[in-house]
Amino acid sequence: MRTSRNVLFGLVALLFAAQARAAYPLVSTVTVAGSGGGLDYAKALAQDASGYLFVAGSLIQGGAEDVWVAKYSPDLVLLSSYTYDQSGFADEAWAVGVDTQSGAVYAAGFVSSAGTYAGRNIWIGKFDSNLVLLATVAVNGSGNDWDEANGLRVYGGSVYVV
Repeated sequence: MRTSRNVLFGLVALLFAAQARAAYPLVSTVTVAGSGGGLDYAKALAQDASGYLFVAGSLIQGGAEDVWVAKYSPDLVLLSSYTYDQSGFADEAWAVGVDTQSGAVYAAGFVSSAGTYAGRNIWIGKFDSNLVLLATVAVNGSGNDWDEANGLRVYGGSVYVV
């Protein structure tokens, strides 16, 4: 239902968007597409002290989502990337963070070991600054249910995953 209140909120939103575009003009964009021709997602973004960007998400490859982590220069030039496929089922990264002390990059999400949600396990990966995988762990909850990591924070050399 359209009311004067809806229109007012819409006008305020349009004015804010116009001001934001003027204050923050689009500098550059990049498009990433997996080989599977499906839905590819960038779900998290982190920046290191030098301005390099780390993106985490998923790419469709071979018919299912795969964990995807990428490193871009400040000018959005792809420098390196990492993909991980647990077993042909859905695997996704939902979070990424950078340890400012060591330069290590962490990504978290889930990997699937079966075609149902019962097979999802929390997944955490640790990479060096060039996205070479250093360590990985998958955690299966006691109920063997839908276990996912949806966020992480790197603070004081420790990694906190939720």
